[in-house]
Amino acid sequence: MFNTADTIVAISTPAGSARRAIVRLSGPKALELGDLIFTSSIGSLVDTGGFRSLDGRVRIPPGDIELPARAYVFRNPRSYTRQDLAELHIPGAPDVVSAAAGALIDAGARQSLPGEFTARAFFSGRIDLSQATAVADIIDADNDAQLRSAMDALGGRIRGLCEEAGGSIADALAGIE
Repeated sequence: MFNTADTIVAISTPAGSARRAIVRLSGPKALELGDLIFTSSIGSLVDTGGFRSLDGRVRIPPGDIELPARAYVFRNPRSYTRQDLAELHIPGAPDVVSAAAGALIDAGARQSLPGEFTARAFFSGRIDLSQATAVADIIDADNDAQLRSAMDALGGRIRGLCEEAGGSIADALAGIE
């Protein structure tokens, strides 16, 4: 199934050209691997505290393409996956984005499976099953009503209803006993 002990990488923006694209890393070596292609005059990703961003440059081998970039650092256990997590925001040319992800894979990251970042969040207890399902529902929403419903679920509405029902059942059982 999912191996949560390795470092994964994924392109986290839709396919196609865009002004910016996000290449996301999660796992024990996320910051180290990110540092292999990202540089900043402020410091390295490894030395940066959580919930910080750095402006810098991404250098993509083998042609040493160099592009402006911004990196965001999220430290465990306060990240989405409860692992060290880095996002590299780079120009969104599809070939460039694929090359950046490929360079990280060549450096030791593994291409994530679909839904693997959300699975890591679920397995670590960061989100519950209804919220994990809601992430997929948000991605697949075809209209505003579906999107609103999925956003409610992601916000914990289903969990709240279940907790309320569970409390009522526990009260009823206590009364019966």
